[in-house]
Amino acid sequence: MRHVRKITHDQALEEYRRNAAFRKELATGCYVYVDGMYVLNHPSMVEHKQGDFVLTQYAMDYPSKCTLSFNVLEQKHGEYTFFDAPRVNLDICYDSAGHLIDSVLKNEVFDVRWKIINQLKHSTPSITIHDNAWDMIGHFIKFFDIKKEEFFDAVDFSDDDYRRAIGKRDEKDKGNASKIKIITFAAGYNFNCAMINPFLAKAKHPYQIGTSHDTLENSAYAYVLDSFGGRSLDCRNAFLIARGVPPLGTKNT
Repeated sequence: MRHVRKITHDQALEEYRRNAAFRKELATGCYVYVDGMYVLNHPSMVEHKQGDFVLTQYAMDYPSKCTLSFNVLEQKHGEYTFFDAPRVNLDICYDSAGHLIDSVLKNEVFDVRWKIINQLKHSTPSITIHDNAWDMIGHFIKFFDIKKEEFFDAVDFSDDDYRRAIGKRDEKDKGNASKIKIITFAAGYNFNCAMINPFLAKAKHPYQIGTSHDTLENSAYAYVLDSFGGRSLDCRNAFLIARGVPPLGTKNT
């Protein structure tokens, strides 16, 4: 057995599909994929430049302190080398950089996303969540008082989609949001898989993504939510298209 820190997207997707421990690790939101490694998503480790992430000098100098480590099994099946559960060296939590894991988990944007999920899970008579994913997206818009222009800056939706989300549906328009529409919304607001599954449960055809034995398409969508946080829709779509998976955006239903 040997240890590696670099892993390709194809290897990671294969591992994501079969390894519940890996999915659970990524679902924390603590890591971002940069230069072939899963790095702690903290300003001392990664910087956001021109719509993408780059490693800081500290991360390049001390990868063992801030990246996931994989144990490579010597057994091979076809072209794939399988990994066992990832491990991360948490020494970084105790050195001069401070408690980075706690800091990542307390990240303001990450907290905001969970805040809305908790609102949806514990709805009150004043926050009525119907059996329709459009209503749930509309609740998100209203809860944070998001203006139409701001919403369009984040999510690749059409005017009709926005109208449906805020509840302006006429009698002839009783449709529900599709899986791709909901995942597009999730990508725009950096929801991870665990956060968006409550929405998908209320979709036109109920789904749960990011589970064992899922289809390649659903696994790929789950993977871009859990591994591409903070990246653009174009970046996520490039990954999907390269693997024959329909891209996200307004042209899809």
